Amino acid sequence: MLGVLNKGIGGNRLLRDPGQPPLFGKNTLERFDRDVLAQPGVEYMIVLIGINDIGHPGTGTIPVSQAPTLNDMIAG
Repeated sequence: MLGVLNKGIGGNRLLRDPGQPPLFGKNTLERFDRDVLAQPGVEYMIVLIGINDIGHPGTGTIPVSQAPTLNDMIAG
């Protein structure tokens, strides 16, 4: 038997929290232990993260000063 646990939250970012007021939730690195490692029976994980780090800065929701560098994203 195979089950699926979806811990995805639309709008989250890899490297930073959403700021004040919170727009989306905690960053992926802060959520990893709770959302993946602490879940019983997890054998596989699918990760889709990073596009909000790239796309949101400068749009009014995230300051342009928080735009990540390539090295930031690789390190994350």
